[in-house]
Amino acid sequence: MADSTTFPISSTFFIPSDNSLSPATTTADPDIVPYHIVPQRLSFADLQQFKAFSRLPTLLFDKSILITNNSASNFTLDASRLTHPNIYTNAAIAVHGIDNLLDHSVYGTESGKKSSKPNAAGPSTNS
Repeated sequence: MADSTTFPISSTFFIPSDNSLSPATTTADPDIVPYHIVPQRLSFADLQQFKAFSRLPTLLFDKSILITNNSASNFTLDASRLTHPNIYTNAAIAVHGIDNLLDHSVYGTESGKKSSKPNAAGPSTNS
């Protein structure tokens, strides 16, 4: 379980479905929880401003989440579909439901790349 006192003031949480969680999975890798948290609040509209293959920083120092598809109907992060956008939002946090655990060992690192910022020109047309 993550220590809530270490969360940033503004955060985005990606919560996997119950079907993808098991005690063995969540206790085997202590990096699972911090990898599912982005240290800034991003609503679904904010997320759609990123181009496909942009990276989002996480609470893990050298790991970032890859936006693998940014279309409204099939938005994916690390190839996990965002199934429930904006489950909960307020001024400080946004919570989104995803269909599977995000896998930092497969998608989390891209050498020489830093995390991305939203496209200032508006939503990308990439799918």
